[in-house]
Amino acid sequence: MKSTTPLGSGAYADLDVRMYYYTDTPPPPPLQVSVTPGIGGAGLPRGSEVSFSVLASTNRSGVGVSLYVPQLPPGVTATFSPSTAVPGWNYVARIQVAINAALGNYKFRVCASAQDGGTTSIACTNDLGLTIRQNASQIMSSVNQLLLR
Repeated sequence: MKSTTPLGSGAYADLDVRMYYYTDTPPPPPLQVSVTPGIGGAGLPRGSEVSFSVLASTNRSGVGVSLYVPQLPPGVTATFSPSTAVPGWNYVARIQVAINAALGNYKFRVCASAQDGGTTSIACTNDLGLTIRQNASQIMSSVNQLLLR
């Protein structure tokens, strides 16, 4: 913003005025989440589960991190142990497939959220693949039905 200020004796000076705003809200904590080892394309039979490690980290101390999986297919659930912990810890994720889950190929992401004061940060992995297939007893039942015809 430009302002003209009198200097006396009819002389004026142009002043360049800059305004700065400060806030008490800290910037969101940088947050990262990764899955090790990658489980891309895991073929899981109905009624089974798989466990894998998840690392969530932030550069702020004392910030709690929560993990979740948005948009899982019907019949698939995800749990994490511990459910909330200190950043930098390895979590154990468990994906469970119900006996009646729909067969097919799906993509999902593991996400982390961290709250520091009034600011929430969210980070997610890249897409991970999940293939739901029939379990052995369902395959045998299908074969028996075909043989009995």
